[in-house]
Formats: sequence, structure tokens, C-alpha cells
Amino acid sequence: MNKILTTILLGLFLFSFVSAENIGNFRVNESFQITNYCATSDCSYMNITSITSPSGQVVYYNEEMTKNEQEFNYTYTPLELGIYNFKTCADPESTVRCESDEFTVSPTGKELTYSKSILYTIIIVMSLLVFLGLLWVGILLPSKNKSDEMTGYILAVNNLKYLKHFLLGFAYITLVWISYFLWMITYAYLDFNFLTTIFRFIFTFLAIVTLPLFILYVYLTITNFIKDQQIGDFLMRGLNVR
Repeated sequence: MNKILTTILLGLFLFSFVSAENIGNFRVNESFQITNYCATSDCSYMNITSITSPSGQVVYYNEEMTKNEQEFNYTYTPLELGIYNFKTCADPESTVRCESDEFTVSPTGKELTYSKSILYTIIIVMSLLVFLGLLWVGILLPSKNKSDEMTGYILAVNNLKYLKHFLLGFAYITLVWISYFLWMITYAYLDFNFLTTIFRFIFTFLAIVTLPLFILYVYLTITNFIKDQQIGDFLMRGLNVR
């Protein structure tokens, strides 16, 4: 029984001479070192035999990796986004062993960690709450001067409509920020090109119309202010204004 357990443990040890799983996140179109380790100190070589791209294209190399004690390196430049699979072969305990590992390629080369996910979620939720709050209050505020329902004559100038315009404008800016933030998140961390394209289009459209809307906002604010000054003067004189 002890011999069987020893044989099983030795087999598992030799099989896992190289660190498995994902070795890291790297940037597209930028050279980096594929690094692997030999679990024993007597590996005389390690060859990288093949690399499979995210699209399924397999390139066979069978090139020897640069050795630095138990560390072996190979320079590679990824051209696609996604998860790559690569195979290596080495000779731990004078026995040739081969194993597969993988690495991830993203636009920024950064990994979406658990802490970042929580932080980004909080930012998105808070931004949406601010946007909805500004939009809700802006819609509720009056847009016209106070007037008599029967006659339609203006009773007083209502300055809250300027606050309404300000809140709606700030809500719009918040929406631009949300679309930009979502675009950057999907671009940097998510392998979802369709969603990235949607958020990029939304942000681009909102950004383009920002200047015309700002000019229109300034124009309407100035014209309404001048008009309200005239209405205020008429009311002070006791004149009726519609």
C-alpha cells in the first residue's frame, strides 16, 4: 500500500513540474516573456513546442527557452485578444515531460481583479444614482414662470427653471461620463467586442452633440434671462404680461 501511494505521489510530482494554469495577462502587440518553471533543479532544457491563438491557429515552434536556474523564458508578441494556449516540454528527473499552460492577452495588459470589480461596480452604481437623481429633480422642477390658470397672465418670475436647466445639463454630463467609463471597462477587461462597440458609439454620439447642446443651452439661458428681466419690470409697473 505504501509503495502504491509513493508511486502515485511521485507521478503527480513529475507531472506538475511546470506551473500550470494562466501565467498572466499581457498587452496585445507588445512583446513579453513567456515564463515557466521547472519543479526540480535538474531540468537541462525546456522547449516551447506550440502556441495556439484564441482563434484556434496553432503555430509549432519546438524552440529552446532561455534558462535562468529553474526559470525558463521565451519572447513572444501576441497579435490577437483572448486566451492563448502554449505547450512546453522539459526533462525533470531525466524524463521528458510535456504540459500545457495558457496566458491572456487584453488591450491594456491589466487583469480585472476582485477589488477592481467591486470598485468599478460602486462607481457605476453611484454614477447611475447621481444621473437618475439629477434627472428626476430636473424633470420635477417647473419650466415656466408662475401664471394664472384662468387668464394666463404671469404672476411672478420663477427662477427655479434656471436650476432645472442646470440640473438637466449636469445629468447629461453624467451620462457622457457613464458611457465613457463603460466603454473603457469593456474595452480593457471584457472580451466582448459587440458591447464595446455599443458603448463607444453611445459615448461618441453624446460627445459630438455636447458642443451644439451647450451653445443652445447658453443661448436659451441668456434669452430667457433677458425676457424675465423685462417681465419683472412690467410686473413692477403693475402691467399684465402673458
